[in-house]
Amino acid sequence: MKTNRHSQSPTARRAAFTLIELLMVVVIISLLIGLLLPAINSVVISAREARVTTEIQQLATAMHDFKAKFGFEPPSRIVLFEDGGQWMANTADARASRATLRKMFSQIAFDIDRNFNLRNGIELDPDGDNAPGVTLTGAECLVFFLGGVRSSTGEIIGFSKNPVNPLDPNSAGTGNRLGPFYPELNSGRLVDIDDDGMPEFLDPLPNQTLPYIYASSNGGRGYHTADLIVDGRQNPPAVRMLNVYRQGAAPTATPFNRQSFQIISPGYDADYGTGGYFDPDNPDASLATPTGRDAEAERDNLTNFHGGRLAP
Repeated sequence: MKTNRHSQSPTARRAAFTLIELLMVVVIISLLIGLLLPAINSVVISAREARVTTEIQQLATAMHDFKAKFGFEPPSRIVLFEDGGQWMANTADARASRATLRKMFSQIAFDIDRNFNLRNGIELDPDGDNAPGVTLTGAECLVFFLGGVRSSTGEIIGFSKNPVNPLDPNSAGTGNRLGPFYPELNSGRLVDIDDDGMPEFLDPLPNQTLPYIYASSNGGRGYHTADLIVDGRQNPPAVRMLNVYRQGAAPTATPFNRQSFQIISPGYDADYGTGGYFDPDNPDASLATPTGRDAEAERDNLTNFHGGRLAP
């Protein structure tokens, strides 16, 4: 019987890819992926930064809601005394803190002993100095004034509607609390950078480690650089900006949002930079002023006075 060695036609034999052809396809696909990935990554980063910008706008709206309720924007510094007797001390901190809370709650009683250093129901004294109270600066003030006091389990629950003791964390229940003005403060993004029992709020960027900075202009009377401190345990403080953002290089130049406040996210690099001069029309030059300033640290900062990151 005669065998037909050429039973397959040339067309049939070409139906399969050769190894070289397969390798070429793989190379082409890899090149396409290499071209597309940076574009996709850029879109993802832009979307995430847009989410931060939107949240900053929402926080600003919450600030305005606070002002509509109490008649002023939240300060970026307050001392909360735990010993009732300390509230009536004739010190600058005591006078200013009393004035702030009286503007919010005209009938508040100061002669009540309170505990603000609570975590899971346990009293904290992080410095071991038995201090009578705790000092809140910008990042902590953002949470305190927009969120209120914390429950014993750490949840932000607003202020009590008890006019005598609005700082009471125990009067729970529908209708018994005022706030929070920004409910997302309970989204799982609270941290305690300086371990004093008073939380700060992280932006929604992945793996963020530093919170939003909040600085008040004190009704147009001026910003205080000390309010920019996030972690003041070291001397000098380990984490802080040196200045709010200003429209000129001189230390006395007009700040952005001169009559209201600045909210600042450190961006993807979790680094605030030094702050100071910023020119939206020439960001690269302004962020490099003065000489030696780390412009790269500030390029991705997100704020409530400039759309998007400070510099592309």
